[in-house]
Amino acid sequence: MSVALSAADAGAAPRHSNAYATMMYMGTPRDYEFFVAIRVMMQSLARHKADADLIVIASTTVPPRWIRTLNKEGVKVVSVTDIPNPYKGMDGFNDRFMFTLNKIYAWSLTDYERVVMLDADNMFLHNTDELFQCGEFCACFINPCYFHTGLFVLKPSNETFQDMLEVIKEGRENNDGADQGLLTAYFSDLLERPLFTPPRNGSKLDGLYRLPLGYQMDASYYCKSGCGGGFFFFSSFFVWCARWRAGSFMYLSFTLPDLRLKWNVPCGPNSVITFPSIPLLKPWYWWAWPVLPLGLSWHEQRRKSIGYGTEIPILAAESIFYLITMTVSLVIRRRFSSSEKVPLKSCLGRCPCPDLTQFFYRLVAKLSPVVAIVMCFVLPFFVIPTTVHPVMGWSVLLLGSLSYLVITANVFQLPVFPTMTPWVGIAGVLVVMALPVYVNGIVRSLAIGTYAFLAAPFLWWALRVVASREVGFAREALMAYGRQEPQQSAEMMKLC
Repeated sequence: MSVALSAADAGAAPRHSNAYATMMYMGTPRDYEFFVAIRVMMQSLARHKADADLIVIASTTVPPRWIRTLNKEGVKVVSVTDIPNPYKGMDGFNDRFMFTLNKIYAWSLTDYERVVMLDADNMFLHNTDELFQCGEFCACFINPCYFHTGLFVLKPSNETFQDMLEVIKEGRENNDGADQGLLTAYFSDLLERPLFTPPRNGSKLDGLYRLPLGYQMDASYYCKSGCGGGFFFFSSFFVWCARWRAGSFMYLSFTLPDLRLKWNVPCGPNSVITFPSIPLLKPWYWWAWPVLPLGLSWHEQRRKSIGYGTEIPILAAESIFYLITMTVSLVIRRRFSSSEKVPLKSCLGRCPCPDLTQFFYRLVAKLSPVVAIVMCFVLPFFVIPTTVHPVMGWSVLLLGSLSYLVITANVFQLPVFPTMTPWVGIAGVLVVMALPVYVNGIVRSLAIGTYAFLAAPFLWWALRVVASREVGFAREALMAYGRQEPQQSAEMMKLC
């Protein structure tokens, strides 16, 4: 197997004896989002004054402008060719793991004594340079039986790198076809190794070690001040929309995490939080909050590092558009509120197309406003940049959906309050979930459940009102059609 490796910023010698590294490759629906995540993580390490080089192992397909951006931010980019994945034909293989085997390039960074290899979804709480004292390979067991490859320490070695390439070439057993399966099989006895404790004299250890859990705390369980986490009811709709937006309709499996919701690991420092859950609930997505409260902490790190300069103009333009649209719609509604609304009824009722039955008319009349109301939330969701701050994202979604709901109420001549009930419900659940008053996750879950129980009758009432309004509208139109004279019907046929 032939691979190539070269420094993108040629001539740049290592400034430190150790390095933090991550990888970046193209070909997923969310390449840009991971580029943003990598930038935020690297800048976070720099703010924590990491005494190490910051390296991105980037595929040759990564856009040159992204590489230039990383270089300007003090990150060394190592350009590599993608390692062909021999497991891509296995059952259940996920295409987004196609080039995760590039992670083994970390063993080729022999200019360094130790390398901490990272996934982009790590959030550092403070300096972790003591990891460079660990042995030849060290990783953390989030799963009781398998270590997690989102963060591990390694001692670079060309011999190990070439041996791993041979393992890949031979296509040895790999349970997921990605780096996780490869490394857990390669270091299969890590569970039996001792727990890493940094030597006080600063020396480096030899051998293999398990890292304390505090270096890979699952964000589903962690919360800084007793706030809640977990999957709650309304979020599944937006996660489904996100999968639709990403072109993936795969089945969603939701599980409620442990509700203790506050980490305090006594056998090691509470240093790094990871987000290994559903890909579309990574912390950089604005809709991930308040489902995962730590999304705000991640975005605070982004605000302090790379900011939101590229997204704010887009959000401003969308907001102005929604405000103008809503204002015009309200003016039109007020101006024509007293005018007779016959044309729409006459067109629907007097079109004597023989293949359209009364049942079809009633079905369309019942579903059209409901579908229109749902689309009032879907449409603005799809045009909001995915990595904006959650407060910005939810604000623009609520503004955009409110604007479209006003238009929908005008077009279908719907009563205002039933039309706005879903909007009020979503705004309410956001407030309930985001309140910082809960002492633990159980109380927060009970609050969400109570809110859903109390809101459900109002939502059902609004649905019935909207549907019954349109059924009556269709019935009136059909009766009007039955009363028409043949000559008038013939004239209307020409218009339909």
